[in-house]
Amino acid sequence: MPLFLALFLGSTLFRPADSLAWYTLLHQDIAKEALENAPSEIKNALGPYSNIILWNSMVPDMFLQDWENHEWNVHGGPSSTFDAPGHIDELAAQLITILRGRDYKMEEVASLFGLLSHYMADVNQPLHTDDYLDDNAEVHLRYEMDVYSNRGSLNFVPTGVAFWEDIRERVIQSCMRANVYYPLIMEEYQSGQGLEGLKKITQLCYQSAVSDIIDLWSTIWFSARAKEPVRIALKLDMGEFSPKDVLSLQVSSIVSRPCLMGDLYLMLQDENGTVTYLSPSGRCSETPLPARAKWHPMTRHKPISIHMEIPDSFQGKDFDVTGLVVPKGQDVAFGPYLSNRPGVRFHIGKKAFDNLGKEITEEPYLFLSASGSSEPARQLVIHSWDLIFLGDKAESPLEKGEESSLDLFAPGKFRHVMMYLGRDAWGRPVALDFAGLDGLVLFRLPESIYETTPFVKGSSQEYDLFAYKNRTAKRLNPQDLQRVEESRRKLMRQIELDLEAGLPYQVECYWSGNLWDKSIHLVDDGRANGVSCTDYLLGLLEDNATVCIHGSRMNAVAIEDYIFSHPEVLHAKIPSKWNPFPCEVSIYDIFEMGFYLVDPPPHIFRCDGTTETGVPVPSSLAQSPQLDSITPVPVPPFFNGPVEEGHSDLFDDVPWWCCSD
Repeated sequence: MPLFLALFLGSTLFRPADSLAWYTLLHQDIAKEALENAPSEIKNALGPYSNIILWNSMVPDMFLQDWENHEWNVHGGPSSTFDAPGHIDELAAQLITILRGRDYKMEEVASLFGLLSHYMADVNQPLHTDDYLDDNAEVHLRYEMDVYSNRGSLNFVPTGVAFWEDIRERVIQSCMRANVYYPLIMEEYQSGQGLEGLKKITQLCYQSAVSDIIDLWSTIWFSARAKEPVRIALKLDMGEFSPKDVLSLQVSSIVSRPCLMGDLYLMLQDENGTVTYLSPSGRCSETPLPARAKWHPMTRHKPISIHMEIPDSFQGKDFDVTGLVVPKGQDVAFGPYLSNRPGVRFHIGKKAFDNLGKEITEEPYLFLSASGSSEPARQLVIHSWDLIFLGDKAESPLEKGEESSLDLFAPGKFRHVMMYLGRDAWGRPVALDFAGLDGLVLFRLPESIYETTPFVKGSSQEYDLFAYKNRTAKRLNPQDLQRVEESRRKLMRQIELDLEAGLPYQVECYWSGNLWDKSIHLVDDGRANGVSCTDYLLGLLEDNATVCIHGSRMNAVAIEDYIFSHPEVLHAKIPSKWNPFPCEVSIYDIFEMGFYLVDPPPHIFRCDGTTETGVPVPSSLAQSPQLDSITPVPVPPFFNGPVEEGHSDLFDDVPWWCCSD
């Protein structure tokens, strides 16, 4: 390293500690990755000036030291002086003006591209999006150095390009996306775990940083220099998928000159050259079919999203998805064409989670608890094996992923329970859930209410936690948790076997069908004839980790008391699928006819031989003395971000997120 560079880098250590982001030299790696994966027009034009870009990617730290432009604190409050989004927006506007002119120098363009790469990378570093927690400066420095020391493990997977409709707002979204990981990083370092439990989260942030730089550069470049009437861009949510995954494809556009309505085609081509066309619903068709007919893109058209469930037949193949706009009604095979033809490649790998022990790592997840509107929401950092309890679903009717349409009849505040396992190969949080008639499922959880990839109705891979008004998480006591961690390999293997076996769902009561028989027997028979969400998890822990959770059952008397004290349950109609009578009846009608509940035989715990009578229910499990409450992380005093459409009701649960004027 040249002496003068070493001196300048050393001088940056004397800047304010909490202004650190990615280590200064790592900015060169990020900018280089972005340039290598940028659209060919940008790469060809700026490739000869790569040294200027890379050098200027470090200039904000070494020379400018304009720390207010390196951050945007999501919870900084109205007095916060940090404004990275505004600065990035100003530089972008300056660059567009320069590129639209005739007398510009590519050296100047390359310099500004390098500066933008630095600021954009910084807002994707979670510790540059908040500073309200104690030890922020110390953790900031340690995390930066640890990431740089482990930079060899960071990699970028191309997923295409997206044009940004509003640069400043899009940068704010990046800040908010990164901010979800801020309390996770702080807790992992304050607890002594450090980077070890954050590697996949850090990889996610690195991927986002490079991807955002490519998108920002592309938005600037093609806003000024697009040659086609319509410039379109394609972006996938990932670069590799598994069968049954839902692929999300975003189409964005920039219009350089007025054009008529056109038809947007999206083509899928496999490695053998076979071409199919994506329909608006995400289905594949051999017949040319526009994904959007009579499409009229504006100067900045709002992105289009197409979702497709990956069929099993795609496993092990590579695909290219390309896009094209033709005049309305024109044959796509012959043109003329109104747009470029962008393409992005992706791979369909093996079936997801066929080796859970290796694919899922124990990294934390920020869980937003809620208790209706009676209490403030709380942020809980949850870890592998923590239990998530859900109740009072806001939407009706119940959707796929619910335990069943009998959800209303589960006694107590919480009517569903799942287990957090960790993060998958792509860093996404994963929970284990017995989803009723859908069986045992590994759901991917949303990182926040600002999830950039929308939930797909009917997907077996995504779970909308925020549809529930009551949400909490509990942790096994230290002794039980240690036994579970020691049995991790056995537990993961059992989960794999159960996923393959397709365990049936069991309604936890039984009636003989004889009208003279008024006894309805509660069922607590383990896995013998099927399972529900609660008894599956209890059996999993008891059989494979010798962890027996007491106090998780409710007997017949307690269930009847609950029903009669809750009119909405007492007068609810039995769903037709589960109604054994020829006419519609309610719970009240059944008791009026003289039916009554009968306890099952006592459950004998294999751990100590003690017994417990009743059926496992989520609310009882949540109150078990063997489950500890999770200490919430401190809540921030302000919230600077916009409330996205469709999520405004969530802020009824979050009185501490005070939007600044």
